[in-house]
Amino acid sequence: MPKPVTITIPSRLARRTVSSPSLAVAQARSRSLYRDWYRAAPEICKLYALDVPYPTLRAKIRQIFDRYSLVKDVQAIDVLIAKSHMEYQEFVNVWKMPSQVMRYFESEQASLSSFLLQSPPKHRLQAHSPSSNFFHLL
Repeated sequence: MPKPVTITIPSRLARRTVSSPSLAVAQARSRSLYRDWYRAAPEICKLYALDVPYPTLRAKIRQIFDRYSLVKDVQAIDVLIAKSHMEYQEFVNVWKMPSQVMRYFESEQASLSSFLLQSPPKHRLQAHSPSSNFFHLL
């Protein structure tokens, strides 16, 4: 039996940008958006045929939201919510390529491997030579 064709309806997830009147309202909107992302994780994994299990995607979503958890400026939170909702809409409507989705998971692995593989800078190698010793200038 063939799979049903899903039709993207761009306005399905469209929302107007809203200015929150207080920090409590902004935080409530942020929690609501986090729940939307959390609930959509299994569907995102299916839509993009990701090699990562959906709990890993949920952990990544949590990590991204935690990165901005200390922001207390209401206008900054509103901007973050608007950007996150646009990203959510692009994910759920399958407007992203799978390679763009996988970049969220490659950043940590790439930074660690590039750090381990890179050679030390020349100025660090020369820092221990007697001629470049800082204390001889005193």
